[in-house]
Amino acid sequence: MGLTKIKEIVKAETKRNVNPELPVAIISNASQKNEKIFISKFGNIIQTAAEAEKPAVLVFGNCVDFHKKLYNSKNIENCHEKPSYSLDY
Repeated sequence: MGLTKIKEIVKAETKRNVNPELPVAIISNASQKNEKIFISKFGNIIQTAAEAEKPAVLVFGNCVDFHKKLYNSKNIENCHEKPSYSLDY
């Protein structure tokens, strides 16, 4: 549902002055073999969402940075970083 409503989410949160640099993760097919993780910033989330498959979970905020510690090296290979947000492994 998050990907379906992404434009509405961005519009509402932009009115609330959400920082465009806020980290965002889109996790498609969470906990499945075909899971894909897209890391971006709030200002680029619509473009990033266009690349993600449904179903997906949207995660907003600095907690996105914790994925580096939580994922083992096998799952990190499935992490598709966006140019707007560099990941240093």
